[in-house]
Amino acid sequence: MLKKLLVFLLLTTALFAAKDLSLKKVKFFGELKEKSSLRVSIKDIEKLGYHDFVMEDPHLLKGAKFGGVFLKDLVAYYGKASLNSLVFTAIDGYEITISKEEWQNDIILLATKYNDEYTSYKTKGPLRIVYPKYNSNSKKYSKNLINWIWMIKTIEFK
Repeated sequence: MLKKLLVFLLLTTALFAAKDLSLKKVKFFGELKEKSSLRVSIKDIEKLGYHDFVMEDPHLLKGAKFGGVFLKDLVAYYGKASLNSLVFTAIDGYEITISKEEWQNDIILLATKYNDEYTSYKTKGPLRIVYPKYNSNSKKYSKNLINWIWMIKTIEFK
């Protein structure tokens, strides 16, 4: 009986925890303004200024709506002035690095929503890097296509 109760409690806790995906947390570390390591919720990230973009999803080859915050706003709020790059790591270990020059000279979105829905790991969430001005005919954006990372679990401020 006790074993069944424990299994029930574990399952219901997981279900309730997963319901509000805006409370999902991502780890920030490195050259941060106040703390050496932080866990930040999606909801807190969105407080930095939320923006929506309807655009082509180059991986699915169809239109989509992405919402989130500009990378430059994330850096301004959390990163030290000496910051030169950000390293994003996905749940599968895939990593990309975005330089200061890139986030200052291009619109880069840290997407928290896809088609108006918060996403779980199962649906490529909780965070993604998106280039809202993406154009499949532009050499610049075809070069940046490798930076479209999803399932981000950590962000290192370097």
